[in-house]
Parts: sequence; C-alpha cells; structure tokens
Amino acid sequence: MKKIANIISENELVNHKKVNWIGYYDYKSWNDCDLSLPTLVVGWNKYKEHFPYLYPNILYKHLNPTNPRVMWEFSMEERVVDYFTGVESFVKKAPREYCELYEYISIDPIKHAIREEWDLIEKIPFSNSVMYQYKDEIIYILDRNQSKIYGIYLNAFRYFKYDTKKIMTLFSDRIEKQVIDLDGSLYQSFYKQFPNFDQLKRTIVLFLE
Repeated sequence: MKKIANIISENELVNHKKVNWIGYYDYKSWNDCDLSLPTLVVGWNKYKEHFPYLYPNILYKHLNPTNPRVMWEFSMEERVVDYFTGVESFVKKAPREYCELYEYISIDPIKHAIREEWDLIEKIPFSNSVMYQYKDEIIYILDRNQSKIYGIYLNAFRYFKYDTKKIMTLFSDRIEKQVIDLDGSLYQSFYKQFPNFDQLKRTIVLFLE
C-alpha cells in the first residue's frame, strides 16, 4: 500500500502494531524518508541531533517554521507516558494531515452553475487524473497536476433531475485510471484500516494514483 506517513525511531516501537500505510525508518535510513509527508520523529535528543535545521524547541512538538509536516515525540526512555500517547495520537491524526495536502472542491450543481451534464467537463481536468466512484452515490477525481480532489455527489445531481448515468459515463469514458466500487467492498477494506477517519471516501482516490 502507498505510504502516507512516516515514523523515525532509533528502536522498535513498543505497544504499536505496524500498519502498511506508514513508512518506518531508523536513524541510519531516515534520509530515504519523504519529509513532505506527515512524519513523527521519536526521541527529543535524536531529533535535535539529526534535524537541527528544523530549529528544535522542546516546547513545540508539532510545530516548526521549516517543515510543518515533521513533528517529534519523546522516546520511551525519555518520557514513557508522552511516548505512548504521542505515537498513538500521530497514528490517528496522520491520515487527515495527509489528506490536507490536497485541496478539496465539492462540485455543486447550483453554486457552480451546472446547466447540463456536459458542463462538468469544463469544471474538472481529465489530464493526469484518477477516478474513484463509490456505488452510484459519489465520484471523486484526483487532479495530480494541481493536487486537487473534486467531489461529485451524484445524489445531489439526482435530486435536481440531472442524468446521473450520463455523468458517470462522461467521467469513466475519459479517465484512464479509475476504480468503480459498485458494492462498496473496496471502501470496506480501507475502513478496516482507517475506522476513525471521517474523510476516508475522498482519500481512497489518493491510494489509486
């Protein structure tokens, strides 16, 4: 599975079950780590030693002026309670922080002046895009070029008497990389891994790129 977050730690994490969407690194391999993703550095002393350019401040674990995606937490040897709560909190928050790297735009038939189904073609780019359709309810389009996710809530268009079958065909005929999750089984498989993430549906399209 695609990695959407990182944890850098000198030792194996205690009381943490590894998940396949987090990249795990030690201080010998951390240079391979993509620090543009949400990243937790475990160990205050190690953080100071390896990331001096991030201006380490013991008062601010989750904020630095150089790279706001990188945060730190005490190691178990330094402060055991902070260590356990910090790692757990990071794992819960990381999916949302990753999703926030992408601008989300919900296409509204009234707000965006959609007169007919074909108008959607002008609103959403198709070049270098990825599509995820959940049942016959929602379509999400990832614009890789601009790091944007477009949401088309088919039920809203259906309410205003648009031809939603035509809308689904317009997108599926134009986007090469797509997954149509008619029975919701793909969503359920992701839900097992991210049960507490309320923006899960729109995030799935990011794993398909």
